[in-house]
Amino acid sequence: MKTPFLRALSAALYIVAIVLIIQLFAFVLKDQKDTIIIPMTMLSLFVLSAAVMGYLFLSEPLQLLVENKKKEAISSFAKTVGFFACFVVAFVILLFSTRFLPFGDKQADLKPIASTIYTCDKGRTISAVYYKGADALTSSTGMPVPTGSVAISLDGGPTMKLSQTVSGSGVRYANADESFVFWNKGTEALIMRDGVMELQYTNCLTK
Repeated sequence: MKTPFLRALSAALYIVAIVLIIQLFAFVLKDQKDTIIIPMTMLSLFVLSAAVMGYLFLSEPLQLLVENKKKEAISSFAKTVGFFACFVVAFVILLFSTRFLPFGDKQADLKPIASTIYTCDKGRTISAVYYKGADALTSSTGMPVPTGSVAISLDGGPTMKLSQTVSGSGVRYANADESFVFWNKGTEALIMRDGVMELQYTNCLTK
């Protein structure tokens, strides 16, 4: 890592990788009971991150200081921090720009109209927050186009945002490629993945 930019880029990519790994672990181990291994793993990741960041930000400046090149050391450290700050700004911009992603152009401005927790077999849960869309549009066939949406969380995991779609019975929500579908009718709800009912979430009823 000979340039401050590459060191800052490496730090940013490392952060992205660690976040993805933590989210993956949270999803895979969501049914596992709390054990001492979990805090041990998190503390190990913290120590590893401290070591990696220390190397990326301080290794070259310290080497320059040893070589009695104080100005170059300060310049190297300042440039690395400056480039990393640019990546932080990019992360912040991405964070706020998610409100303009598809799934209803003004989803972030909508207020929830209802929230429900469905309790399923084996203690599994589906948390759902429903949003009312814009005024209903009309398709070429004269039928209204659904504009509502829902944000659901399975067993307290990451939130998934789904758009309301046309349904012959009940209310149907799906992601962009229809690979994940959330369906509710009255007090009941079900989930489908790739056109098949999700067997881990059966007999889901509101509390």
